[in-house]
Amino acid sequence: KLRHSLGRPSRSDFVHFQASGESEGMHEFEVDGGKLMKDIKRIEVDEFWADSTIIEAGDFVFIAYCMGNEGKSIEEQIEGAFLVLKERLSKVGLGLDSVVKMDCLFKDINDLNYLSDIIKKYFDGKYPTRKAFTSDFIREGIAFQIDAIAYKG
Repeated sequence: KLRHSLGRPSRSDFVHFQASGESEGMHEFEVDGGKLMKDIKRIEVDEFWADSTIIEAGDFVFIAYCMGNEGKSIEEQIEGAFLVLKERLSKVGLGLDSVVKMDCLFKDINDLNYLSDIIKKYFDGKYPTRKAFTSDFIREGIAFQIDAIAYKG
């Protein structure tokens, strides 16, 4: 059940929604070109590559390019990627338990065999959904990368 009312006009119009049920409360959305958008925050922006590595959008946080220990063993690179993911989540006040989806990119898909034990170490049974891909990374020493989506609601 959704009720709405237009707010006072300003530079951009706002629409207020009140949802009944568990998530009852007021939420403000900006109307942009006829579309409703919650506030989007770009936390880490890389001007050189023209992308963002941390974006908050509504109740979700999108994190990209988590890599660490470049040039080292696959186990060390997986560990390093999780440490980078953990550090980026901390910038928005979250921990690994908030991660709901991970894309794991491997140079060699056979290295997937190392992933499960390391995930068990970091996620304490609260595992996200995940998918594994192969990738030709831009630098020779990279063998693993994580992109993730976390829930902050």
